[in-house]
Amino acid sequence: MKTMLRIDHLKAVFNAVSNDDHRYYLCGVYVEINATGTTLAATEGHMLLAAHDKTNTLDEPVKLIIPYHVVKDFKPVRGQTMVELSTEYNKTWRLGGTLFQPIVGTYPDWRRVVPQETPLRISIDGVWYDPKFQTAMTKAAKILSDTWTIYPNGKAPALVRFEKAENIDVIGVIMPMTRNRESFKKPSWA
Repeated sequence: MKTMLRIDHLKAVFNAVSNDDHRYYLCGVYVEINATGTTLAATEGHMLLAAHDKTNTLDEPVKLIIPYHVVKDFKPVRGQTMVELSTEYNKTWRLGGTLFQPIVGTYPDWRRVVPQETPLRISIDGVWYDPKFQTAMTKAAKILSDTWTIYPNGKAPALVRFEKAENIDVIGVIMPMTRNRESFKKPSWA
């Protein structure tokens, strides 16, 4: 099996990969290829990034998790936009020039947390979004040469849309934080 992955999608989605060894199956980029296209997804539990390329299809479905270190260490050649993902006998895989073993495990059904629709009215209701997740979305947007907008949904997950992405082929989801946090007060000396 040989297929091509978009490097900008791979690198953008990588911003949401977990580094928590207790949930080892989240420590990589999930790849799903079928007759409708190639989907890449990554989540660390509170944030999700997913990208879809409808031009890259396979008749026989393939699902695998590319380990964190393989994607992190991948360095594309200048001007390269696609990278080959291949395998023989579904044992050892190759991403570009790197051989790897996929992470063995079941990736969660990430589609369940993607909001079906966002409301016309925005309600924050004491919800805030962790700045590190917003930073990850900004990094993904920079890789995609894009900007992003968050669509809050009350205390439900917020949808992130990358504005210039053709046919909305990249989305994000940020889980709202509702726990109490301390407010920042200006110091008396300022």
